[in-house]
Amino acid sequence: MENHPYYTNNILELKIKTVGKKSSRNLKDGGYIKARVVDILQPSTLSVVMVVELLEPVEQDQDRFGPGPGPQQLILKMYDRRFSPHLREEINAGGSATRETETKFVNFLDEDRMPGFFTLYQNAAGFVNNLFWSTAQKEAYLALFAADMNRSEVLAYDHLVHLQGDAVPVFHADVQLALRSAPDQSSHPLAGVEGVLLDYIPGFPMTELGDKVPEKEWPAICDQAIEKVNKIIDLPFINHDMVLRNTIVSGGEGGGQYKVYYIDFAMCDFRSEFDPDEIWRERKRRADEEGKIGFYLSSCLSVARIEKAKKRYEGRDAPDPPPPGWKFMPSNLFAGKAMKLPDA
Repeated sequence: MENHPYYTNNILELKIKTVGKKSSRNLKDGGYIKARVVDILQPSTLSVVMVVELLEPVEQDQDRFGPGPGPQQLILKMYDRRFSPHLREEINAGGSATRETETKFVNFLDEDRMPGFFTLYQNAAGFVNNLFWSTAQKEAYLALFAADMNRSEVLAYDHLVHLQGDAVPVFHADVQLALRSAPDQSSHPLAGVEGVLLDYIPGFPMTELGDKVPEKEWPAICDQAIEKVNKIIDLPFINHDMVLRNTIVSGGEGGGQYKVYYIDFAMCDFRSEFDPDEIWRERKRRADEEGKIGFYLSSCLSVARIEKAKKRYEGRDAPDPPPPGWKFMPSNLFAGKAMKLPDA
């Protein structure tokens, strides 16, 4: 098996599956591009996240590549089960995949054993910690999980087209890693590695707001965060990963006005055409995506004020700081009488 492909200055070849509706890049469905890895973002989550620079053909010489037009740096998220530590830890699959584990997985796919395993995957809550899974079954589970996350991200950004560039990054393309041909490489779709190409938003997570931004700026940023999350939660999906660490604050000081962006839509449930309004409302009420941002933001700012007071008094007993100048006021967008869900 090849070594880890995600390292600084490595050039990745990507196949464009679908170009984003708001992308300004010169990309074509089914085309190929090359991307140079500029940085690997840490900590690693369920995907490998990189800052990349796209390299496009220079003039007509297809063997020479250089920076293309448009934003010079983009985000490339690859849902690669082989090299995602957090993802592999989910089912105790060990460290990175090896040639041995890949051989077993390829045989599993080529022997057409995936359809039977898919039934187990659909009931993952009862099987995910099954100690009797084989190596091939663990890799199969990770492949299905990774494919689902990529599918969720792509579909969510399709719903978010009107908010791209404002509340969320611009989605440029759904991509696939062009793996080097090898005798032991399966042609099965799940043997591939998929990902997404997005705008790179320089900034910091909302969890660091208290440390990074003057206190007088907090209320406007918080109001913006709530305004934008309400635009997102009005769409037909539930983001189970709607948390402060997935909220980026960009700009400020020399970069102009502060701007809030929401990222990471790989853990979404989408509304079925058969979901009645009252059932969907109850699911959204229970998810409380707005509350996950608003209440935790209030708590985060309170802690920041306490820490600032401690530093100001240099270890002496500091008086209780006044409450932050911003208070979360729930919109109650999905308020109503609680009801039992059919699958509860």
